[in-house]
Amino acid sequence: MNIYLNLNLAEEEQEQAAKAKKDEQEKLKERERELRKRKEREEQEMERVKLKIRKKEAVASYQALLVETIKDPKASWTESKPKLDKDPQGRAINPELGQTDAEKLFREHVKDLYEVMSCFLFDTRNDLLVR
Repeated sequence: MNIYLNLNLAEEEQEQAAKAKKDEQEKLKERERELRKRKEREEQEMERVKLKIRKKEAVASYQALLVETIKDPKASWTESKPKLDKDPQGRAINPELGQTDAEKLFREHVKDLYEVMSCFLFDTRNDLLVR
């Protein structure tokens, strides 16, 4: 009977050791999964940041092209687009800047030119009236 109890006790200890080892392995796998998920989220965030930076750079570059190229506040998009597309640096055809965004930036630029011209003409007119 004593041998039987000892065998039973030994079996229980082995089962407990096996269970503890299995639990430890499961915890380790769970930590690895969490680390992979965290790394994946960080990589996705980095990619979003990179895309945002590239988009910002494309917008700034295109706005510089507009300042260099479009000086007439009466310029039209359809007439100006071919001239913009010929830019040797390719700023008008940057894949980060969509057609809709490019046209919107063009219209904002022309509007700004018109406002500057209007202010200039108003100031000039006032100067002439004061004299």
